[in-house]
Amino acid sequence: MTIDRDALFRDSVIVTGTHYSMSTLVGRILGAAETFNLVHEPLNHESPLGYATVPTAHWYEYFDGDRSDHLAEMLKSIQFGQGVARETVMRMPRIRSGRDVLRVGKFARTGLLHAATPKRAVFKDPFLCFSARHLQENYGLWIVMTVRHPCGFAESLARRGSGFDFNDLMQPELLDAIPEMADEIERYASETQPVLQQAALLWRLVYGFADTYVLRHARTTFVRQEDIATRPADEAARLFSFVGAEKSAAVDRFMEETLNASSPSDFDRNAAASYVHRDARETTLKWRQRLSRDDIDTVMRITGNVPQRFGYAESGDVLEAVH
Repeated sequence: MTIDRDALFRDSVIVTGTHYSMSTLVGRILGAAETFNLVHEPLNHESPLGYATVPTAHWYEYFDGDRSDHLAEMLKSIQFGQGVARETVMRMPRIRSGRDVLRVGKFARTGLLHAATPKRAVFKDPFLCFSARHLQENYGLWIVMTVRHPCGFAESLARRGSGFDFNDLMQPELLDAIPEMADEIERYASETQPVLQQAALLWRLVYGFADTYVLRHARTTFVRQEDIATRPADEAARLFSFVGAEKSAAVDRFMEETLNASSPSDFDRNAAASYVHRDARETTLKWRQRLSRDDIDTVMRITGNVPQRFGYAESGDVLEAVH
């Protein structure tokens, strides 16, 4: 039987949002279904040895309408494991340790699996948050936006001490797409601001862009950290129904192991870390214990009215979301 790879690509799913927004967790929940192959961070600017990536000049690279066809072809090549043997050989000179050998082996194994079993893809990548727009407009891909409370996101960046270099967003095509924010981006790029304020502006840019360009599309939905933490089964069922796929036993096992694990943790951990279901609600609100009232007010002021689109009140309270 002939496999229509173009149709599989058009029916694929992009899971995106800011970094630290649980895109990995949601991506792996969907990717555990037999319907999908999971593609991890294809726009990762560092081009890690362990998985395939598209060369980019920025972390949050914006492939506008003129470049979306090129991005689509690159994503298809990753989705279907094209050229994996050649790419594996090209990675050999970068090997410096035993761990690097394992990473290249992982790359080859994943590529061969995708080549042997073509499926719809789950493109799990926070850095696709801007480029997803034209992939959806031109090809119809599904988009699942993962959303974390702006104060939770800001607190995570502040606690790590890792800010964000807004020079990464000084891309003419991106600035043209959000002209009302161009001056603010340029100011943050030229004058380093406190990390809390950097995080708040980045949150506003990512989700404000989504609200303007993708949220109203019939093939876009969003999932909040608070909701998947407190009612994971319901949210997972909603997401699978939305993208037209069925949960498998592997999905149930993954969610059981991930969301009901015995070791305490919070949503700041990377990969698919263990989250304690009985403490999930408390975990998602840890920022309330760590941020002052002034900090909360600062974040909510900078993010403007965008949080309200996702059910976050101006005060910072979490309300019911309207999808």
